[in-house]
Amino acid sequence: MKTVREVSVIPCTPAEVWRFLTTLDHDAYLRWHPRDHLDFRQLKAPLGPTGVGQVMVFKERLGRRAFQFSCVVSESVEDRYVEFMPRRPLALLRLGSGYFRIEPVSGGRAQLEAVVELGWRSAIAGRVLDWLIGKVIDLSALRAHMQEEARHLPDAAKSLMKPRPETPRPPA
Repeated sequence: MKTVREVSVIPCTPAEVWRFLTTLDHDAYLRWHPRDHLDFRQLKAPLGPTGVGQVMVFKERLGRRAFQFSCVVSESVEDRYVEFMPRRPLALLRLGSGYFRIEPVSGGRAQLEAVVELGWRSAIAGRVLDWLIGKVIDLSALRAHMQEEARHLPDAAKSLMKPRPETPRPPA
């Protein structure tokens, strides 16, 4: 099992971070990491206000390669935690997951722990899969990407709080 973990203190409240992560849309996703986030589509709306059940497809650049992932929000605790699980076929093999844990810290800020786990928890097959993952995904690029996401998240989250300008309508 390969695990990449990044912990950052974000100048946003836990509620702002959680809201951003559970209400992602195409524009917010691209603002989050303008250079490496390439596309985002919601395939299924969440089942309720926590974001659980939301199915999404996102495409992002990690190092020199672009990857497309499909996942579902599998668990969410308001202002504290959001977990993503892959969809088929990876879900059937339990080949990975990711989560964000959000904790309040002084000054109205949040500590954000971002974790991505790739591979199998198996002695022999897990080692083989870890080797393959290392050949396909540059884990140092993934770590750098996660660090950059933490740096960009405050501006992207704050943009959700601002009213969006109305699109002008042509005269009738």
